[in-house]
Amino acid sequence: MAEQLPKQKRFEQLCETFASRLEKAGITEADLQATLPQTRRQLMERRYPKLFMTTKTGKSKTTKSKKRRRSIGQRLDALGPQYRLSKEQQRRMEELLARSAEGRLTRAERRELNALLRMSEEVMLRRAEAMERV
Repeated sequence: MAEQLPKQKRFEQLCETFASRLEKAGITEADLQATLPQTRRQLMERRYPKLFMTTKTGKSKTTKSKKRRRSIGQRLDALGPQYRLSKEQQRRMEELLARSAEGRLTRAERRELNALLRMSEEVMLRRAEAMERV
């Protein structure tokens, strides 16, 4: 444990140095936050290059597995409405899930969300069973 203290102290010194240099350069927290999506994407591309393969024109190549998943999804969707939630149901479920995460659901909304989740689970089970047929 005694060894962790010097490491912690060194870490805090590095954080202070970094914060000081950013401040001197006029870079705010908001500036850093704005670069996160691009930075995250660049790191993912470096770490998982096969997922982000591009053609010479700069367009993303879709890997075989992505094409296969998309194809299966389209064939399952084509089986009919019992194999997917409607766009309205999906939108409403996402809205209620977001409100639930914030702790802002009424009892009626909680019941509605539970019903949508049950429907979604039934759709997923139907799709899983149908995958062998498509």
